[in-house]
Amino acid sequence: MEEEGEFSATILQPQDKDNPETYKVRKGKVGGYVEYFTKKDQEFAAREIKKLNPTFGF
Repeated sequence: MEEEGEFSATILQPQDKDNPETYKVRKGKVGGYVEYFTKKDQEFAAREIKKLNPTFGF
């Protein structure tokens, strides 16, 4: 839908149609974020997740 221009909001349109990384929907691969995050980013995210309220299942 992004590629076809189905969304009128520019925030939902790829910046570069030839670069799949500019689309909002990507692989959908569990744990795929490790391909994008540095080790430092992963450590930061893990620390922040620990701060989330367990009431919500995190």
